[in-house]
Amino acid sequence: MCREITAFTNSMIKKLHFALMTVLLLTRFGIADARASSAPPVTKLQRFRKALWTVPLTVKGRAGAVLFDPGGGATTLREKFLEGMD
Repeated sequence: MCREITAFTNSMIKKLHFALMTVLLLTRFGIADARASSAPPVTKLQRFRKALWTVPLTVKGRAGAVLFDPGGGATTLREKFLEGMD
């Protein structure tokens, strides 16, 4: 009977070891983490004059900051920022 319990325990340990190794391999290579790749990108807002926020923006290689207006329907860029762009 003791031999049967030992054999059963060894079998369970092997199955548990296999399951853990499978999980580790899947998470190590990103196969099991498909949800993280579908997460939306996050953009950090930067404070401007205490009450306003700006969003970093790059247009045709030129970096700048745009005021963030959650109620705004359109964002406009100054002509000075767009000078020299085709």
